[in-house]
Amino acid sequence: MTRRMWLGWILALALLVGALVALLALPVVKEWEIHLPDNPAVQVDEQAVKALLQPFEGQRFLTLPLDQVRQAVMRHPWVADARVVRIWPDRVRIEVMYQRPVARWGERALVNEYGVVFYPSHLQGFEQLLRLDGPEVQDAAELLTMAVWLRQQMGLKGWQLIGVKRHAGGSVETRWWPQRTIWGEMEDYRAQFSRFMAAWPQVRSALREAAISVDLRYSNGFTIRTEQLSGSDGQHGAQKTEQ
Repeated sequence: MTRRMWLGWILALALLVGALVALLALPVVKEWEIHLPDNPAVQVDEQAVKALLQPFEGQRFLTLPLDQVRQAVMRHPWVADARVVRIWPDRVRIEVMYQRPVARWGERALVNEYGVVFYPSHLQGFEQLLRLDGPEVQDAAELLTMAVWLRQQMGLKGWQLIGVKRHAGGSVETRWWPQRTIWGEMEDYRAQFSRFMAAWPQVRSALREAAISVDLRYSNGFTIRTEQLSGSDGQHGAQKTEQ
């Protein structure tokens, strides 16, 4: 090996050692500055967030992987997003954005405004939210879109949407207060409910008042199921309305 090659190796080793020394001299993160929104309904505190940051304790300020820190904070079910920035010389600022629940998913989860299902430790305080349900959590976004459309378009006085459930096979069950159910099909619900809303005012008032279930899954009309209260045990009947 020539003298020039030896000098090259020595220089490379010196640069490597220098880089290592410089890295070791970098300051470590000494403070996590956590900023949480003020929302008493959400059970998140600073200690819960810091517990998620334990794997990053003692890491160097300049080499801290900010995206990995963000992903760690977002593992908390109530955290929808987080912004992580360095503040010289040794602080890291984390701004937390909470989930905004607009509906429940079954008995144990909530749905945010984007139709994403998340699982907080409890649902206390959110019992009155619209309830969505279906075979797969991926159905939540589509069901939320349907619920928003129904609430905007369903102009029947006294009808309040309280639940939307998708069943295997594509049928969808919508529940309305007080104690009414309307069945439709997920693929064609807009046309079906539009026809229903146009025809419903033409139905006899006594039949409208007695209706407990309406089935829109017909090409030429819908059926109305009623509960006849004249008998002591209550009787059920059904009538088809054609269009």
